[in-house]
Amino acid sequence: MKPITYCLSAILFLAPVIAQASCLSKAAIRWNVPEIILEAIIHQESGGQPDAININKNGSHDYGLMQINTINISTLKSMGIIDHEEMLMQPCINIQAGAYLLSQKFNKHGYNWRAVGAYHSETAHFRDNYANKIMKIVNAGPVLSRKTALLLASSTAS
Repeated sequence: MKPITYCLSAILFLAPVIAQASCLSKAAIRWNVPEIILEAIIHQESGGQPDAININKNGSHDYGLMQINTINISTLKSMGIIDHEEMLMQPCINIQAGAYLLSQKFNKHGYNWRAVGAYHSETAHFRDNYANKIMKIVNAGPVLSRKTALLLASSTAS
């Protein structure tokens, strides 16, 4: 193989990783939350499926990679993160929304696992159970699939 072929191969191989880092890193930096926690929440909430939608018993919906609940729509609009609910299906916007919501939990509970668990629920039992799940995912290492990384690479939203 010629050197140019090696370079192109390396670029094509790394592009999804760079783009994944871009969406996650931008959100992590903007909202001062750990990127690895965002990645773990994505894994737990949607398994890396950007089109994930969940209809809850109370009639609310959870959207996208970070399963953003419709109860948060007005807050996300007032913060300028979204203009309308459908924007939550855009992967990078969904990550921005989730990172913002997580940052609010850190502001409320401090920089700890309780805050991470509160991303899912403020109810102690559910909060602590969720925090333990996220902790296990974090301890296991990187979790986003190549498919998710490729999707984030093709996303133009920030």
